Amino acid sequence: MAVSSDSPNWPGTASLHTIASHGGHPLGVECACGHRALVPLERLGRRHHNMTEIRQLPLRCACGRKGQWIATIFDRAEEAEAWRNRPPVEGAPIASSGGGRPTF
Repeated sequence: MAVSSDSPNWPGTASLHTIASHGGHPLGVECACGHRALVPLERLGRRHHNMTEIRQLPLRCACGRKGQWIATIFDRAEEAEAWRNRPPVEGAPIASSGGGRPTF
């Protein structure tokens, strides 16, 4: 089951290790502007013992916004593809992390 950072089921201290534990599927990232991307874990510096919290990742959208994004962790590759193909949710609450790079 996929879980988003705006969900009450979000593990409060979800880390890169958490993503690796969920099968190592890409991290879904959606900006407040509506841009979305599946970010491969290798691009995030994935390590099975990397405890960097997801909300602290230095991500920046192509629109220039820093840190205003919702993250989604996927348990199955099919969930990631379905997320990529669904329309963005307008007015969704966006978590702010004050990040920088990489751009999605």
